[in-house]
Amino acid sequence: MTKDTLFDESRFFLSRGNNTYFLYDSRTGDYYLEESLIGIVNRLKELKDLKEPRVIFSEARTKVFKLNMSTVCNMNCLYCFRDKKKTTVTDVGKAIRIIDAVFDDFAPDLSDYSFVLNMTSESTVEFEKIKRIKAYLEKRTSPFFDMNDFKSVLIARDLVSGIPCELTGDEKNLVTKEEIVKFLNAVIKRRDFSEFFPIPEGMIIPEWEAERYRNVKNLSEKELVLFNRRFLELLFPDIVKRRPGFSLFVCTNGTNYSDEIVKFFDDLNMDTVCISLDGPSGVHNKFRRFNDESATHELIVGNILKFQNAGKKISISSVITPDFPYPLRLLEYFKSLGVSSVDMKPVRAGTEFSFTKKDMEKLLEGYKSLFERLKTDILKGDYSLLDMLGSDITTSGLKLLISKERVIKRCRWDEETVIDSKGDVYPCDYMMGKPDFVRGNIFKKDVVQNTDENLFVDNRKGCSTCWNRYLCGGTCYFNSYTVNGNIYAIDEVECMFMKGLRTLQLEFIHGLMENGISILVIAKRLGINVGDDLALDKTYFISNGIEKSLKGTLSRLEIEINKMYNYLDSKNIKCKKEMFLSIDSVDKIEQKQENSILNVRVILPTEDYDCLLDKYKCIKNYSLKNCISGKTLSNEQSVNKLKQRIYEPVKALRIPLSSSFWYKGSVKALFGHSTNEEIECFVQKSF
Repeated sequence: MTKDTLFDESRFFLSRGNNTYFLYDSRTGDYYLEESLIGIVNRLKELKDLKEPRVIFSEARTKVFKLNMSTVCNMNCLYCFRDKKKTTVTDVGKAIRIIDAVFDDFAPDLSDYSFVLNMTSESTVEFEKIKRIKAYLEKRTSPFFDMNDFKSVLIARDLVSGIPCELTGDEKNLVTKEEIVKFLNAVIKRRDFSEFFPIPEGMIIPEWEAERYRNVKNLSEKELVLFNRRFLELLFPDIVKRRPGFSLFVCTNGTNYSDEIVKFFDDLNMDTVCISLDGPSGVHNKFRRFNDESATHELIVGNILKFQNAGKKISISSVITPDFPYPLRLLEYFKSLGVSSVDMKPVRAGTEFSFTKKDMEKLLEGYKSLFERLKTDILKGDYSLLDMLGSDITTSGLKLLISKERVIKRCRWDEETVIDSKGDVYPCDYMMGKPDFVRGNIFKKDVVQNTDENLFVDNRKGCSTCWNRYLCGGTCYFNSYTVNGNIYAIDEVECMFMKGLRTLQLEFIHGLMENGISILVIAKRLGINVGDDLALDKTYFISNGIEKSLKGTLSRLEIEINKMYNYLDSKNIKCKKEMFLSIDSVDKIEQKQENSILNVRVILPTEDYDCLLDKYKCIKNYSLKNCISGKTLSNEQSVNKLKQRIYEPVKALRIPLSSSFWYKGSVKALFGHSTNEEIECFVQKSF
C-alpha cells in the first residue's frame, strides 16, 4: 500500500517541512512527526483501522445569559448588526424581573451564573442603570445568611450544633432564627473560621475551592465570607443550601472613562477591560465614528492609557475588514499600545464591507505573514506576540490541536441564552429581532432550547467530509443564514477562511516541532491548563515514542508509567519494555531518595531511540524495583487501602468527589509511606 491509497483526504492533513513530515488525524485528534514518507506510510497503516473514540458530552454547571436590554450607543459603526431604526433603553425593573426568572424558574439548579449585559449598545452610556443591575445580582447571590435559608428554627439549630463550641459559646443564647442568622453572618467573617473544625486527616476539598483554601490568609473580606459560606456548604450540604455565584461581563467602546467606571470593574474583580479598537486612526475611524460622524480613535487611545495607569490590563476586540487585511500590522500596532491581549475577527457576512473570496485570499496572505513572524520570533526566544493571542482566532486551532479537543458544532448556539428587553429568548446575539428564531419568552415560561443535531459538523453538507471539521465546527450559522437564507448551509467565503487558517496553524506547529520547540511550552503560553513542570494529562506521540511530564514520588511515578503502558496496549501499539528518564531524575532514583518529589520527563520508545541516548539514560526491562526501596503502590492491597483512605472522609462528610480534588494531610495517610511529612496537593482520581 502507498501513501496515496492509504491517505483519506476527509480524515488526514499532511504537511511537508524542511526535514520532516507532519500528519494530523482528525478521527483521533492525534498528530505525528515523521522523518520520511516511509514513516508516514507506516503510520497510515497503523491508523487505517483505528476506531473513532467515543464522544462524551457533559452539561456545564455555569451557563451564560446575555441580557440585551438596550440599543443605545454613542457611536455609529458602519458594520454594526444592531437595529438602528429603533431605540430601546434599559429598563432596570424589567432587567430585574428577567434575572429573577432566570434564578427562580428557567435555570434554578445552576451553581454559577454568567451574565453579559447590553452587547448591542454601549454600557457606559447607561452606566447608572448597569450599576443598579449589578447591585441586584450581588443581593441575590450574597453569601450572607438570611431568614429564608432555614425552614425552621430546629433546622437552624442543627447547623449551630455542628459548629465547634469555641465559636458558638453558649448555644442556649441562640434561640430564634434572627439570632442564629446574626451569629452565622458574624462568624463567617472570621479569617480563622475553618481552623476551628475538627477536620479528619485527608479532608477533601473540591478543586474549585482549593486556591482559596491555600490562600485563605490573603483573601479579601468579600472573598473570605464567600469561602467560609462554601466551607459550611461542604460540611453541611443537607442544611446549608448552595448559594450560587455570578459573574458579570460588559465590554466598552472605550469612549468613556472615569474613576467610578474603574471602581465598577474593580468590584467585579475585572483586572482586564475589553475595549473595541480596529487599529491605527486611519483604519479605525473609517468604520467606528461617533453619531455626529466625528472621529473616536484619539479619545479611545487616550482612555486606554488612563485605564492602564489605573492598574487595568487592556484586551482589544478588533474587527478586520477588506480595507486593511493585515493582522500582523494590527498586532504590532496593538503591541505598541501596551495592551495585554487581542481578539481580531473578520467582519461578519451581510454587510457591504464583508469579505469576498478575492478579499479572503489577501487576508490569508496576511495571516501567513503573521505566522512566519511568530515562528521567527519564537525561535529567537521571543514569545511577546504569541502571548497576546491566547484568546484570538489566530491560535484557536492550535489550542484545540494541543489539548486534543474536538468541536462538533460552530459555537454555543442555543447553549447560551440571549434575552431581549421583552423577555424573548434567541439562540444567538445576531438573530435578535428575527421572529423565526424566537425560542419562547422567559416570562411566559415557554422557552424551548433543543440540541439540533443537524447543526453538528458531521451532519452539515460540505463539512462532514472535510479533514478540518473538528478544528472548525462548520461556518457561522448567522453568516450561513445571511448568505444562503439557511443556517444549515455553508458560507463558502468563511469556509475558505477557516480551512486556510487551520492549514497555516498546523504548518506553524510543524515548523516549531521540526526546530525542537516543545509543544508543551506553547501550551502554557496559550493558557492551556499545565503546571510549572508543563505536565498535561494527555499523551503525545513523537517519532521516537511517547513522552510525558510527570510529577510525584517514585511510587506515584510507577503508577503513572504503568498507565502509559496500558494506554499503548489499548491502542495496539508495540512498545519496547524500556524507558528513558531525564538524567537528574535517574540520579535521584539511584540514590534511593524514595520520598523525593520528582519532575520527570519520561519517554517510552516505540521506534529507534539512538538519538536520545545523549540526553537520557535507559533502564532495561522496565523495572523500578532495583531503584526503589520500601513500599510502592504496585500491589492491589495498597491501592485498596488508598481508596479507603480517600473515600472514608468523603462518606463521613458527604462531600461529592469530582475527577480531581485537593488533599491536605500527611504523606503517610495518602500514600502509605513511613514519613509523616505534611503535604498539600491536587490528586487526580484514577480508579
